[in-house]
Amino acid sequence: MTSILCLHDIVQNQVCSPWEIQATDLERLLDSLLERGYLFCSLNDLTVTRALSIAVTFDDAPGGAVNWILRRAQVFGIRATLFPVVNWLDFPPQKSPNHTYRSLATWQDIKCVCHQGHVIGSHSMSHIPMHTMTDDQIVYELQESKRRLESACALAVNHFAAPFGKLSQAVVMHALAAGYLTVSSTAAGVNTKRDLSSGVLKRSVLRSDLPELGLADNWGSNDHY
Repeated sequence: MTSILCLHDIVQNQVCSPWEIQATDLERLLDSLLERGYLFCSLNDLTVTRALSIAVTFDDAPGGAVNWILRRAQVFGIRATLFPVVNWLDFPPQKSPNHTYRSLATWQDIKCVCHQGHVIGSHSMSHIPMHTMTDDQIVYELQESKRRLESACALAVNHFAAPFGKLSQAVVMHALAAGYLTVSSTAAGVNTKRDLSSGVLKRSVLRSDLPELGLADNWGSNDHY
């Protein structure tokens, strides 16, 4: 069984939105998971890890998350997976009610994350709900983001995280056809061998407005299988 965490931004001071998590709170949680016998893995290693394994992923590539990955992930033995939005790397959107991050990663940041041994996946070109798109639009979002990221990092981009965590049969079909090995949602729960074999993965979203960042005391127990 493999659990996958989905985070967004990591900040050093007081949080300003549910999508920001204080670094101290995150690291306290990571320490507790290590104490309970969990082993961190990357999305590239899902098929070869033991029981009680966890992959740590970050959506959208906010600047604070990238900074934490580069400075602190190795302390916990984490090989993170970062899912950038390609158009946001080209043209960071202005702050608005729909975009509350303090900063976003640059193309150079993405290369640094990759060169440090972490995994780069795709979070689409434009961060529009893909389950509402036509087939042609879905294919473009999948293929063009993969091509751009692979060109920048000189490595295969094998993992896709759906914007807003929402999948459809068409999104999954086109993602696998485009060469992605996994397609992640934000449906909560652990991933069984069947999930890993299908490549369609569940992720538990961590938020600062939830107790224990959204992980209950019995998280990962057989009740979730």
